Amino acid sequence: KSCAAGQASLKPAGGASPPEAHTRQPHQAALLWTLCGQGRAMCPTSRHAVLVGVVVASVSIAGAVSGECHAEGACLSAAPGRDAALLQVHRSSAQIVATSKAALWWTEYGEEPEAASAKLVQLMTWEEKKRLVVGFGESWDKWNTRDKYYVGTVRDVPRLNVPSTNMMDAGQGFRTVKNRVVGTVTSWPSALAAISAWDPELTEGYARSIGREFRAKGANVVLGPGLDLVRVGRGGRNPESLVGEEPLLGAVHAPAYVRGMQSQGVAATAKHWILNTQETNRHDVDNIADERVRWEMHYPAWAAAIQAGLSSAMCAYSSVNGVGACSNDHILQTDLRQRLGFKGFVMTDWWAVKKNDMADSARHGADLMMPGNIPGTWTSTWDDDDLKAAGEEHVNDMVRRFLYSMIRSGAFDREVCTEHMSHVCRVKLYDDVSTEEDAAFALEVAESSVVLLKNKDGLLPLGHSVRLALLGSACNASQDQLPENRSWNMGDYYTVGGSGRVVSPLTKTIFQGLEGRGVVVKKVFSDSVDDAMTLLRGGGIDVAVTCGGVTSGEANDRANLTLDQNEYLVDLARENDKGPKVPLVVVTMSTGSILTDFAKDSAAVVSTFMAGQATADAVANVLFGDVNPSGRLVVTFPSKPSDLPDVCLKEHCKLSEGLFVGYRNLFGKPVAFPFGHGLSYTTFKYEWTSEPKASDGRVSMTVRVTNSGERAGREVAQLYLHFPGRAREPEWVLRGFHKTRELPPGGFEKVSFELDERATSIWNDCSSRGSSSGTPKDYATAAEVRRAAETSPALAAAEPRGTVCHTWMPIDGEFGVFVGGSSRDERLRASFEMPRRRA
Repeated sequence: KSCAAGQASLKPAGGASPPEAHTRQPHQAALLWTLCGQGRAMCPTSRHAVLVGVVVASVSIAGAVSGECHAEGACLSAAPGRDAALLQVHRSSAQIVATSKAALWWTEYGEEPEAASAKLVQLMTWEEKKRLVVGFGESWDKWNTRDKYYVGTVRDVPRLNVPSTNMMDAGQGFRTVKNRVVGTVTSWPSALAAISAWDPELTEGYARSIGREFRAKGANVVLGPGLDLVRVGRGGRNPESLVGEEPLLGAVHAPAYVRGMQSQGVAATAKHWILNTQETNRHDVDNIADERVRWEMHYPAWAAAIQAGLSSAMCAYSSVNGVGACSNDHILQTDLRQRLGFKGFVMTDWWAVKKNDMADSARHGADLMMPGNIPGTWTSTWDDDDLKAAGEEHVNDMVRRFLYSMIRSGAFDREVCTEHMSHVCRVKLYDDVSTEEDAAFALEVAESSVVLLKNKDGLLPLGHSVRLALLGSACNASQDQLPENRSWNMGDYYTVGGSGRVVSPLTKTIFQGLEGRGVVVKKVFSDSVDDAMTLLRGGGIDVAVTCGGVTSGEANDRANLTLDQNEYLVDLARENDKGPKVPLVVVTMSTGSILTDFAKDSAAVVSTFMAGQATADAVANVLFGDVNPSGRLVVTFPSKPSDLPDVCLKEHCKLSEGLFVGYRNLFGKPVAFPFGHGLSYTTFKYEWTSEPKASDGRVSMTVRVTNSGERAGREVAQLYLHFPGRAREPEWVLRGFHKTRELPPGGFEKVSFELDERATSIWNDCSSRGSSSGTPKDYATAAEVRRAAETSPALAAAEPRGTVCHTWMPIDGEFGVFVGGSSRDERLRASFEMPRRRA
C-alpha cells in the first residue's frame, strides 16, 4: 500500500524500493503482505514479514517481535492480529520503526484523529480540560525550567491515557538550555542557513533529523519553525527565519519542514503569528499592515505550512493593527482559521498575553496559555472566570483542536515523560542522542548553505600545497560550552542567542577547520592591521584568509549591519591592495544582511549564516574545492543601511514599505550582492526549450540548464515575473526556482516551470484606490457582484475578473519573465499575454 505522494510505500518482496526518507502516516489497509522465503531467511524470528527494498540497520515493532537485517532490505514483523501498521523511515539513522495502529491508545476513542479527539473532549471533566489549555507553570522556577522539565509542559490526563506534552525550543535544533544537555545533541545550521541551499528536499531531511533528536530526547512538540519574514535587516532573530526576505522561499520550505518534523512524531509549531519582524519593544509594539501586505508578504509561508498539516501556531508578543496578536479576533479567527483553513491549535508565546487581555485571548482564538502559572513569579494566566466567560463549548473546541493536532501529527503515539511522571517512566531529557550520521548530515546542510559571493580570477578553490596566512580574531573565535553561565540570549558566530541557541563541543573555529588540511598556516589572531601587514610583507604566503562575524539573539536587534571586525577588514583589504597584494579571502559568519565594504579590495568572499557545529569544516571544504558551492543569498547584502527597513522605535509601527521588502525595493539601485546571488566553481548556460505560454489560467515554460564549465556543480535557476503596471506590484518578483542535480561538465537538465493562477494574481482587499500597496481600482465588492447578477445576469457573466473582495484576483495583460541565477542575473527574457479571467 502507498501513502500520499512523497511519502513511503510498502510493497511486497521484489517491489520497487521506497524513497530514502519519508513521512510518517497511518496505513488503513490490513497486513495482507504474504510471507516471503527471502524475508524469513533474513529475519528468522519473524512470524509475519514483508521485504521492503531499502537498506536499514534495524527493525523494531511496538508490542511485537523484532528482527535484525543483514542485507539489502528489511523485514517488518508483526504479531498475529495486527490490522494495520505505521511506517517511518529515518534519513539520518536509516532505521524503520513500525507500530501497530491497533496498539495506539487513542484508537479506543475513535479510528481517526477527528473522532478520537471529539470523544475524548466529551469524556473529560472541566478540570481535565483546564489541564490541556494552560501550561504546567510549576515546571518553572522563576525564569528557569526545573530539573527534568522541558521549556513547556502540558500535563497528561491519566484517566483517559492522554500523554504529557513536552515542548522544546527550537526550529534549528534542541536547545541547550542546561549545561548537561551540551554534547548530547547536534548544533545544526540555522534555518536561514538551511534555506540558503534553495533545496526543499534538503530542508525536509534537516527537519526530519532534528525531529529524530527531539523525539529521542522525549520532546513531542518543537517550538519552530520561524516563519517570520526578514524585512528588518538588523532583526535579532533573522537567523531563525525559514522565509528570508522572499515569501515564496517560505512557501516552499515551510511545508517541507513540517513534513520532515512531523514524520518523527513531533508536532511543529510555526512562529510568530504575525508581523513579528523585530525584537526591539517586541512586547509593546503595534505593527500596522494592510490586508494586501499581510496576504502577499507575510501569510504565504503559513498558508503552505497549513496545507502540509501544521499542528500549532504561536501568537506573537506584539499587537497587530491595534489589537494584541494573541487576542486579535480578525487575524486569529477570520484570517488564520476561516480563510487559511488552519485546524490546529494556537498557543501563546511565553508570557505574551497582558493581564488586561486574558479574557479576550481565551475568547478570540488562543487555545493554550503558556507557560502557565509560575508560583511566585508569573501569576497572570487564564483562570476559571476567563474560561467560563469564553463558554464551555468554546473551551471544548480549544481542547479538541489541541488533541486533534497532537494525535494527527503522531505526537501522542508514544508516551513521553517529565519529572512529575518519573515514578512511572524515565525522563530522557539528558540522554545523549547525537549520532555520527547526524553530524555528517549537519555538515552536508552547512556545505550546501555556503554562498560564494566573489571569486576574482578564479582564486578559489585553493590548491592543497597552498601557503596560507590566517588573520583576525574571528578566525579563532571559540564557542562557550556553558550556556547556564552566560546571558540566555547571547549568541556567537555559530548559533543564534536566546531560545534558538544550541552549542556543541564539536564546534570548531575556522582555524581548526583549515589546520586539519595539512597546509602551511601562518597566523595572527589579533585585529591589528599592522600585525597582519607585517606577516604578509614577510613573504612566503600565497593566499591570506581573514574572517569576520556578528552575533544576534532574541529580545534585542543588532546595533547595525556591519560585522564586528568591519573596520579591521576594510583597512586590511585596503592596505594589502596597496602592497604586497597577497590575494585576500574574506570569510563572513553573519546573522543575515551585512555591509561588505571590504569586498572591493578582496579577491574572494565566502558567506555563511550561523552554520552550527559544522561551520569550519564546511568553509574549509568549499575553500579547497572538496565541495563546489551551491548556496544562494536569501537576503540582500545592501550598499548602504538605508536600503533596508530599519528597526521601528515608535509604539505604532506602520510597515510602510508594503510589498517592497528587500530586493523588491532595490531594482534600479546598486547593491553589494543581490538576492539569489551565489557563484560556483563552474559555469552554466541557459536556453529556452519552451518559452512561456499561458493556458487556462496557468503558465508553463521549460529551460535547459547546461554545465558549461570544467567541474561538476549545481545551479539554482530562478524565475522572476513582471506584472502589468495596473497591478502595482514590485518591478520583479520571484515566482519559481529549481535547484538542479549535480551536473557533470557538459551535462544538462531541463527545468520546467509551471505557474498556477495564484502566481499571476494579487490579493484584492478593496482598499483605497491607487495606493502603493493597494488593489487596482477596477474592483467590485461581493454585494456589488450579487446586485449586478440580479439586475443584469449577462453583464455579470461578462465581468472579466469576477472581482470579489478579500480574495485572490487574477491579473490580465502582458507579463514579463526572466530566468537566471539571481534577481540581477537575466539570462533569458520573454513575455506572455494573460487573457481575462474570473477570480
